[in-house]
Amino acid sequence: MTDAVLLAPMPVAVFRGPDQCVVASAPWQRLFRTEVPASLRAKIDEVLRSGQSAEADLRGHDALDAWEYRVVIQPLADGVMATCIDRSELHRARAEAARAVRLKDEVLLAVSHDLRGPMSTIMLWERVLRERIGESEVCLRALDAIRESAVAQTSMISELVEVSSLLATKVLDRERISIESILTTVIELSRDASGKRSLVADYKAPLGHVVGDRTWLRRAFAAIVGYAMKASPSGTTLTVAARRKDTMISISIGDADIEPSHDLETHALPLSIVLASEVVAMHGGVVDKTRSDAGPLRFWIRLPLAVRHAITA
Repeated sequence: MTDAVLLAPMPVAVFRGPDQCVVASAPWQRLFRTEVPASLRAKIDEVLRSGQSAEADLRGHDALDAWEYRVVIQPLADGVMATCIDRSELHRARAEAARAVRLKDEVLLAVSHDLRGPMSTIMLWERVLRERIGESEVCLRALDAIRESAVAQTSMISELVEVSSLLATKVLDRERISIESILTTVIELSRDASGKRSLVADYKAPLGHVVGDRTWLRRAFAAIVGYAMKASPSGTTLTVAARRKDTMISISIGDADIEPSHDLETHALPLSIVLASEVVAMHGGVVDKTRSDAGPLRFWIRLPLAVRHAITA
């Protein structure tokens, strides 16, 4: 049995006491590092005393991912064997399927919303051209408007194709990223386009790190900040605030007096925000949005911080 346990492809270990591990597979050693959680040791002790099988649930996360195991503890002639059965893949598959359905509906709504403006402009100026074809100044204005609308549509289609490819392949760079570095870059670049709106930062280092793709996260943050500015009245002061709480980072963008609500799916949002929200979701985070009566938008971005190793029963 010793060889079978050592070569097992899953976390397996044999115990003769709660703190007396006889043999453990390599996956078990990687999972628990130097110490088995107290709750699991108590279950092992229970099976040793009773001779009856038992089960326990374990959840944990490290710098790269979250996981969940069902631990089956079975009595042996001279001890017990604990086997960890991975449940993370099943949960992830279910979550991915649900998110794919939701994303399809949101993208269709966003595309129809975003196309309405450029298409209306093109149709309007096409009619003007037919009616005033002999007026050169009107023709030039019409051609400029049609070109701007076409460029806007081309840009949207290009972004949709690029992000669709990302969502299909799920290929993201995985590195530890300083939250401050991303926020600082986005704020500085966004100030150039803020117009008559003010953009201020409200956070103190250190905020911590997240694990993910620096380029895609920066693009997602920039899209949300840019839209919050565009959709807010002239003269608005938008605050980008960030707070660290336990293993999460919470970033708010907008009016500091508005409380968050989970109403992102109930509003027609531009494609850039729908895609930015999906990029955040691919990093284990979530985006919320709300608006006061006739007031500015406020967005919340919540992301899990990178932690070395943690296990809870």
